[in-house]
Amino acid sequence: TIRRYQAGELRRWDLDPNDEEATRRDWNLKNGPGAKLEHSHPQSGGGNFPTSADVLPDRSYDHDVNALKLERVSDFIGNFKSPEYLVDDIIQRGQLVSFTAQTGTGKTAVSIELALAVAQGLPVGDHTTKKGKVLYLCGENPDDARMRFKTICLVRQIETEGLDIYCVDGTFPIHETLARLRELIEAIGGVDLIVVDTLMAFFQGDDDNSNAQMAQYARDTLRPLTKMQGNPAV
Repeated sequence: TIRRYQAGELRRWDLDPNDEEATRRDWNLKNGPGAKLEHSHPQSGGGNFPTSADVLPDRSYDHDVNALKLERVSDFIGNFKSPEYLVDDIIQRGQLVSFTAQTGTGKTAVSIELALAVAQGLPVGDHTTKKGKVLYLCGENPDDARMRFKTICLVRQIETEGLDIYCVDGTFPIHETLARLRELIEAIGGVDLIVVDTLMAFFQGDDDNSNAQMAQYARDTLRPLTKMQGNPAV
């Protein structure tokens, strides 16, 4: 089987590695005459067959292959750390949390209220919070977020000068900017909550219904944010 990652989908072809012509006919049937096969199949005597190592997206793992080891269950559970909640019983430090709802039902409104609550150490409904610093990534509609923050602070007479909420205006490639974000976060002494508004505004894949792309996005782009100084919830 050869596989090709193209335009967000994984395509597969069963083949006889010794019959290049049959494989090329199958390729042309599915992709159009003249479509180029860009990589060489390792078992063929030539030709241009794609290999899974070349075309599947890279991913990171928890262990280096040479550092893998076994540990007794007593040692394994000995590393357990009790969860530390930023918002009691709802949001843990160092964890990814997703607000999921249809467009226009209040995800940004809830996120802003959450940011304000954490920055002031105020409860969210019946749930207490730990006061801390917030980084708010305003990706989808910065002007709307700006208006909401301004209105809420005016109505509630919240002094914004001393409010520990830091904003980024507009989208940027998070995965490619992790080092710079780390520098900025360390410069303010760490953060306790990072709000990504919205996931889709910063998503760099081409298919938001692809479990594989979303898993990779969460693992390689969002999860590293939880490792920033302060062990923030994201």
